Amino acid sequence: MEGDCAALVAVEGSGENAGITDLIEAHDVSASPRWRPFLGPAITNAGMSWHRATPECPATPWACRLEFGDQGGFVAALAETYGETLEYQPDNVAVLFDRRDAEALRCSGGDHSSWGADI
Repeated sequence: MEGDCAALVAVEGSGENAGITDLIEAHDVSASPRWRPFLGPAITNAGMSWHRATPECPATPWACRLEFGDQGGFVAALAETYGETLEYQPDNVAVLFDRRDAEALRCSGGDHSSWGADI
């Protein structure tokens, strides 16, 4: 990955229109108790965390936070667990449901934790 620029991106649907179908793995989370509160309510706040994977790369998002009022929120971040530790990893996405965990996750080249700055 050295010299590569990495970013967290969101696409609607399968990604076919963006030409990236081979990079998308979909998971139905509608039956999960952790996800159910976020299916339906409006987003009330959002945050982003940006970084530079290398000095030559433009600033790109590596984490995104969505909040749903009283229902809570979550952070999706480029990260992976290593044993008991969650660390930045540009090839994987982790979802954090606890704000403390999101505030603890940091990325070199980034200005904020994965909780990010309000947008």
